[in-house]
This record gives sequence, C-alpha cells and structure tokens, in this order.
Amino acid sequence: MGNLLEKLGHFFETHVEKIVLAVAGLLGLWLIVIRVLLSPNVVEFDNKTFSPKAIDDYLVEFAIPVKNRLAGPADGTSAHVRPWDEPVGPDDPVREGITGDLQEGFLGLFAGPLQHVSSAFYPPLPRHGSGEALERREYALPVIDDVSDILVGHIRAAAYFPVEELSDENTYENGRHEPNDLDLVTVQGTFNVSLLRDRFYDSFAGEDLPEPWRDEMLAEPVFATVNLQRQKQGEDGAWGPWTDVPRLAIEYRDELMHVITKAEDLPPGGIRIRALELKDEEIRTALLQPPAYDIASAHEDWFPPSLHDEFLDTRKKEIAYEKREERRAEKKSHTSERSNIREQRRAQGGMVGMGGQGGMMAGGRGGGADLGGMYGGAEGGTRRTRSRSRSGNATFEPGGGTGQPRSRGGSRSGRGGRGESELYYEMMGETPGRTARRNQPTVDDVYAKLDELMLSPFKEFSDIDEVTFWAHDDRLEPGRTYRYRVRIGVLNPVAGTGNVRDADIARADDVILWSPFSDKTSRVYVPYRLRFFAKAYKAATDQVTVEVAKFDMGYWNMETFSVKPGERIGREMEVEEEEDPLVRGMDPARARMMRMEAQMYENPFGLNLEPQTIDYSTGAVLVGAARVDGWTQGAHLRAQISHDMLYTTDGVLIERAPIASASWTDDIASSYRRIKLLEREPREDFRGFGTSPAKRGRTGRGGSGDRGGLYGEMMMGY
Repeated sequence: MGNLLEKLGHFFETHVEKIVLAVAGLLGLWLIVIRVLLSPNVVEFDNKTFSPKAIDDYLVEFAIPVKNRLAGPADGTSAHVRPWDEPVGPDDPVREGITGDLQEGFLGLFAGPLQHVSSAFYPPLPRHGSGEALERREYALPVIDDVSDILVGHIRAAAYFPVEELSDENTYENGRHEPNDLDLVTVQGTFNVSLLRDRFYDSFAGEDLPEPWRDEMLAEPVFATVNLQRQKQGEDGAWGPWTDVPRLAIEYRDELMHVITKAEDLPPGGIRIRALELKDEEIRTALLQPPAYDIASAHEDWFPPSLHDEFLDTRKKEIAYEKREERRAEKKSHTSERSNIREQRRAQGGMVGMGGQGGMMAGGRGGGADLGGMYGGAEGGTRRTRSRSRSGNATFEPGGGTGQPRSRGGSRSGRGGRGESELYYEMMGETPGRTARRNQPTVDDVYAKLDELMLSPFKEFSDIDEVTFWAHDDRLEPGRTYRYRVRIGVLNPVAGTGNVRDADIARADDVILWSPFSDKTSRVYVPYRLRFFAKAYKAATDQVTVEVAKFDMGYWNMETFSVKPGERIGREMEVEEEEDPLVRGMDPARARMMRMEAQMYENPFGLNLEPQTIDYSTGAVLVGAARVDGWTQGAHLRAQISHDMLYTTDGVLIERAPIASASWTDDIASSYRRIKLLEREPREDFRGFGTSPAKRGRTGRGGSGDRGGLYGEMMMGY
C-alpha cells in the first residue's frame, strides 16, 4: 500500500502542470458554451423574451408596418413628425433627461457629443423628490502664507545643453547634448507646508462646516506653480518693470507646466483633472525643486544658494589639504629613498670589507663589487617614474605684437596634475589624505546636506513641515544687473464651481491661490564673458596693444593683439597644445599613439573637450589714440601725459578706454586682476553627463563626491 501511494504521489508531482492545464481548458470550454453559445442575456419586449440576435430580427419585422404607414398618404390623424434639426426648447417634454444646447435639434448632439458634459469639480448633484438640486456650498478660501528665507545665487560654468527638441519621449536626461557656457541664477525660499495643510483643512473639512460639506479630498493642498519675477537695471541705474521668468529650456512638460489662472481656460475635466495631474509626486518635485542643467565643469557644480558658497569653500580647503598631503608624501618618499640608498651602500661596504679581510667570499674585493652590481649601481636600485602632467602656465609673448598663437595657460590635469597613484585612489573612491581627514568637513558632507533639502520618493511629503523650494533663470545678459522676487501658487479646489462664500465670490473662478510676493533679493551682477584691456600705446607705429579676455568652455582665456587704426580688435585664434616632454624627439606616429593611450587612461570617457580655436573677436574697431593731459596726485603737482583708446562698435558712437594700467579705473583694474587669476586655474576634463553627484543623488551609481563619477561608473560597469 505504501508503494502504491508513493507511486501515485510521484505521478501527480511529475504531471501536476498537465493536470492543471487540462482542468483550466475544460473550465474555459464550459464557460464559452454556457456564457457565449447559450447566452443567458435576454431582453423583454412587447411582452416577449428575446436573445440578442432574436430581438434584432423581431424589431425589423415590427418596423415594417410603421415604415409602410409613413410611406402611405396622410389620413389626417397622423401626429407631427419633428425633423432632426428642428430646435428643441428647454421646456419641451421631448428632451426629458437630455441636457445641453439643442438649438440645432438632436442632430446637433452628434457635432459635439460631449458638449453637454459639465467641467465643474463635482458631478451632477443628486436631486430631491421635488427635483430641486442641493444647496450651494459656501467654502471660505484659505489664505496662503508668505514665503521666507529668500536667497539668490549665481553660477557660471560649462554645462550640457540639449541639441534637439525635448518631449515626453525625448527628455533632457535621455536626449543628445553638447557642452556650452552657462550663466544660471537660482532663487531659493522656504514655505510652511504644515500651516498650509491646517488652513485647507479648516476651509474644506473643518468642524465648523456642515457635515455634508466636509471633503477630505478638497482639504489636501496641491501646489500649482512657483512664480519667479525679475527686474533689470538700466544703463541709467533705474529699475525696469517686473517680468515673469520662464522655466528652463530643459523643461519638456510645457503644456502641463503652463499656468492656467481662470476656470474657463481649464481643459475638459476641469479643476478635478488638473488637481490629479499636479498631485503626481514627480510633477510636484519638478514644480518646487526643478532640476538645473547638468554641469560639465569639474571645478563647479550646482547647489541652491544656501549651500553653494559652502561647497566652494569646502572644495578649496579640501584641495589645499590634499596638495599638502601629496607634498608631504612626496617628501617622505624622497627621505625613505635616500635612507634606502645609504643602507644599501653601507651593506655593500660591509660586504666588501668582509671579502677583503677574511676572504670569506671568492674574489675578495671583487665579491663586493659583484654584490654592489646586484644592488643596482652607485645610486642604489630605486626606479623613479615620470608623471604625465601637462602643468604650468606657459604663455607666448607675441613677436611684434601681432597676436601669434600660444599654448593655452593652465594645467590640463587639474589640481597640480594626476599621477598613477592619484588615479588609483580616484578609481577606489578615495584621494591621498582623505582617510586621514575623515573628521574634517568634505565636499561629500555638502552633498549630504543637499540630500536633506531635496524631495525624493523616500520622503513622505505629508510628513514634511517646511519645504525648501527654488526657481531658476537662465536667460541672462552678461554685463547686466538683476533682482528677483518669488511667490507660490496653490490650486483652488473649487474653482469654477461657485461653491465659495460671498466674501470670496470675486475669486470663485481663480484657479490659483497666490501667496504674497517675497521681499526683493539682493542684486545679481552677471559678469561679461568678453573683456578687452588697453595695455600700451606705441606712438611711432600708432599701434595699441590690447589684451582680450574670453570666457570659453568654463575657463577664462587671454590673448594679446597689436591693433592699428581701422583694424578690428581680436580675432579667432588656434589653441596650441603644450609639447609633452614624454614624447619629445619621438617618432610622430609613436608619439601620437602614446598620447592617445595616455588620454584614454586619464580620461576613459573621451570628455577632453578643450576647444581647438577660441574666437576673441570683440566687434570693436580701433579709431585711434587720443592724448590726455593731466596732473599727478599728491602734494606736488606735476604734468602727466596719458592716452585713451578710441574705438567704435557700431560705426557711429565713439567710445574711450584708458591705456596702461596706471590710468585704469578701479573697476577696470579689479576686473583685470580677477580674470588674470581665474585664467591660471588648473584645467580639468569635463564630467560625463549625469555623473554629477548633485544630479544623481548620493545613492546614485558611480560613487560620490566631486570625484568618483567617471571612474566610479567605469568600475561599476556603466
């Protein structure tokens, strides 16, 4: 018996899936027979019961006498047959149960079958036995509180710009991009969400309302928009009108983000559908914390104004600390190297002495000589490697002031150059000195603070009492000064329904309930991207030496030109690469191969996008130089002769600029010193798109910090 049960169990275990399929097939066949072929669906008509097919045949036969009667002559007793396009009045009994405009008769319903559907928030109200609708609800519209803690910040860097039109299918994240220079202003504020929830609850679900009026859905506030406005300061110092700042060019949801202010402009479905759209978590985050451009510059990243200065300061200290650690490690390495050499020499001398005195080794002194050879010659055996770092600030003084090509200043390797050891640390997510500095603030700590401010799916929005929001402005003119103000808009859940108290009837159709505008921000000056400075004047040749500064691909570049009257100031120049000492004197083909291999090692994603040419054209034409007679400053006055450069940009207005740094104004001198300092910044390769920690988040792929993006993704296999 036991064997039989075991065999049965084995049979069922082996064929259980076939048994299940057979049972399911029989069940499906049974349903088809009884529910389709032998359908129970019947209809009663003319005191008879019909199946779906039989009722069609019966109606055809039933309609034949009616058709014949209509075709025959009138007997004087026939009722009036209303044409399809005859207007139907609102009190006509024939339209019972049909709403909408019937001015074109029943045929007009086919032109717009949904035109009679109301776009109000509520479905048609139930009626009493008398046929009258329920009374109008009188909600008090909530007051929206002020925004607070307004801050403003400006960054300038190279960023990734979309090169094709964005859409739901082709978003900024998955489209094609190219790097370009960006000026971006961000305005940040704080809003009390907890107070907003309390006010909405009191207005739409509070205990003071009648029980039928209380609606938990209406009591949940929905953010509709963040309205950023700006003023631009004119040449005369006066401020222009306030204008709305459009959303960033990387926003692809234009239709959804479009601000609708009146209920009559709402799409079908009205305020209810609008609320469902804006309540989406992704949309709410895009409204309150819109993403910025993906920053390509390795030395910069986007942060809200409350954290950006801290990021720059921490990064500066971190780089300085790491450089000190590198120098300390290099010094320690040299000391250890010299110590090893001394030890080796002492060992060699001891062995030579032993061979000469006791003859313990064959060959006497020769034994010591052989031992010394084994240890590696007179300097020991320590092998030094040369790092491939193109650093320094090589410049070319143009002969005759003609603006010849020169090597681009700065270091391509960044932070003083990266050797193999630093690359190894970067690939491992560390840098020299990072381990010893764990107790000091790092850039990673600033990114962690950014995570605390940002909304995410891991944070329940209903638990947030205060939300930090921001808005961006990327449509800026270099050389202009701006100031901003901002307000928040919350959706009016009863817009267009008329269900408001008489005191708020003027706002009954307003789709958005606005907070007051914030205070004006401090001024934001957007520096020029192109400047030129008159350095010297040669009266003998009537030439003016002009130094042109151009911000290009995230860095300042400077070039010197000698210009004569009638010539344009500046032109396009080729960028010459500094010769790498490792390939000097090598066969050109071999040298090119070594450079490619080195670049692949230092920059595996091929993001070395240094421009091959830089356009220094200013659009200005030199008119000449004018003598200026003046007096020296101080107790003893002496005559002083200087010159002004005369130039024009439009051929009509002639402008002046002082020649020589001694004659420059404080503003010109300050700008020149600042640009000169920035021009010496180490040149670093661009980040890959999406590798910025600020964009990917701390839990994103590829590591963390202001390094680790490129090499972290390489190690993770992305």
